[in-house]
Amino acid sequence: MAFFCETNYECWQQMACYQYCWEGDTNIPKCNHCDNCLRQQQDNVILTDLENETLLMASIIHELLKKSKESGGKLEKVKKEDVIDVFFGANNKNVKNNDLNTIEGFGSGKKSNIKKRDIGFYFLEKMVLKGLVKHKIIVKHLVEGSTGFTHSEELVDVMRDQEAVDFIRQNNWKILLSGNQRRG
Repeated sequence: MAFFCETNYECWQQMACYQYCWEGDTNIPKCNHCDNCLRQQQDNVILTDLENETLLMASIIHELLKKSKESGGKLEKVKKEDVIDVFFGANNKNVKNNDLNTIEGFGSGKKSNIKKRDIGFYFLEKMVLKGLVKHKIIVKHLVEGSTGFTHSEELVDVMRDQEAVDFIRQNNWKILLSGNQRRG
C-alpha cells in the first residue's frame, strides 16, 4: 500500500487495473489526466533501467546481513536506512555507530542513476515487493496493555550469487525518473 501511495509518475488508472490483469493481457493505456500523468509530462521523465543499482543494493544487503550475524558486532539488525546509508556513502551517526563505512560497496551508489535518498527507499521497496529482498515487520504495543501500536521493519534475507543475478536479469527494474532525480 505504501508503494502505491508513494508513486509520483505511474498512472493511477494503470496501477488500479494492474492488480486485476492476467499474464498476457493487453497493456492498460495511460489516462493522461490523473495527477501522476500530468506530473510525468511536466517533469519530462525518462524510463530508466536500474538493473546495475539492483545488483549493487542486493550485494550491500548481503554484506550487511553477514555483518549483523557476526558475534559481538554493533549491527544487530539490518534496516532500510542502513542499506541507503551504505549505498550513498553517508557520513552520519548511523554509519559511525555501526561502522557501516567498512561494508563492501560503501558509497557505490554515488555515481548511479539514483540521486536522491527517497528514490533509493522507493526502489528498495520495489526490491522487497518483487521478492528479491525479504523483510520482517514487527508490531508492538506502544505501552503494555495500551491500544496504540508501533512497528519496526528489518531486512532478513536477499537472493544471493547466481540466483540473484538470474532473478535480476529476468525482471524489469525500470522506473520513471525526472531529470533532477537521475544523474546525467
